[in-house]
Amino acid sequence: MSISSMQAIRQFISDHHLTRIDGNILFNAVINFYNKGVLRKLNSQVQIIILENEIAVYIFEFLKEEYAITEMYSTGKYHFIYSLSELLEISKPGEAAFSPVSILPV
Repeated sequence: MSISSMQAIRQFISDHHLTRIDGNILFNAVINFYNKGVLRKLNSQVQIIILENEIAVYIFEFLKEEYAITEMYSTGKYHFIYSLSELLEISKPGEAAFSPVSILPV
């Protein structure tokens, strides 16, 4: 569990006034990521699931088969940064093959 990652996600939720439905957060977003060195943008719904000791972020339309990138990220395995550009950025320190992903609510 990364406390700073959990704080980053909570601040992202607060600043974007994301609503909770049945304990989970669901919103539309633009997903930015690199695939084979090319910046890609994808519109998708995103769900944030808050558990007692972990937060999970699920990207619905991530086309895992086409881009070979996971659609589920958790604070236990990934590092989350909430930047001044209002993006929630996801990275995996120590893994060079992982391309950062960013989420911007629309």
